[in-house]
Amino acid sequence: MMAKAQVNIEIRKPRIDECSQVLTLMQDLADFEGYFDAFNVTQASLEQHYYEEQEFNILVVAMDNQLQGILVYYFLPFTYDLTPWLFMKELYVKPEKRGLGLGKQLMKAAAKECQDKGGSRMNWQVLTDNHRAQDFYRQLGATHDPLWQNFSLSKPAIERLLKEQVDD
Repeated sequence: MMAKAQVNIEIRKPRIDECSQVLTLMQDLADFEGYFDAFNVTQASLEQHYYEEQEFNILVVAMDNQLQGILVYYFLPFTYDLTPWLFMKELYVKPEKRGLGLGKQLMKAAAKECQDKGGSRMNWQVLTDNHRAQDFYRQLGATHDPLWQNFSLSKPAIERLLKEQVDD
């Protein structure tokens, strides 16, 4: 009988030498969610915004030093209780590594970050047709919030709004 190989799994912040792996995971998510053609993050811009300016946070799951998943998040202050909320922007695990509990480990690490920061809530968005992700989040105890709908202004809409005259 052969001994089962020991796999080293780590949840942590990515090192700067892993920037290209982080970018690849972001590109894979963009492809999966159907916005790859609009994706314009480069390794240089990722290094600047994440590593230098620290505009957002990243957790990665590494197996034997190879990144297999990513969770991107930031904190938002909320005025009704003045506690930060963790807003998860992206969660992605390579398809061949799904079902191993890596996504759950990333979510637990994000929950710990939220708790450590004094946060009272975690929020995120899920594509309406991504039922597998919705089921995953429900298994973690998440609920869908029927009271709120997402709205957004695109770049052209922002430009139109800025050109409009305001009536006094």
